[in-house]
Amino acid sequence: MDKETIEHQAYYEQLKAASTVTVDEFLSFLEEKGLDDMPCELCQCKEWAVSSLAGTAPDIVMKNVCGGHDTGFYTPTKRAFFYCFCMGCGNTKEFYADYVLKLMKPESPEAALFDERFEVDRDRA
Repeated sequence: MDKETIEHQAYYEQLKAASTVTVDEFLSFLEEKGLDDMPCELCQCKEWAVSSLAGTAPDIVMKNVCGGHDTGFYTPTKRAFFYCFCMGCGNTKEFYADYVLKLMKPESPEAALFDERFEVDRDRA
């Protein structure tokens, strides 16, 4: 397989794995991490919400991310993000979906995606 095909497969695997998380699981994860008691930096509201068009899984955003590396170069990579937003002003917090999976379900096959993604990004530097 060529490099582009491998990268597209990695993106697909991120989305597939992220879709295994339910809204309730993601909200519970955020509560465990203290987000439910954290005031928004902009408006001080403590109410956070998760968007879900399907009603079962949190919405996922795919973004190109440019990250700095030890070499000083910036390498773009496509990442899947879960997000939540402040109910008072819309301030948004985004989280790497693969990292959230690693923390939520460390023994699952999906948890390995974060380590694999890190390796791909590091190799691209």
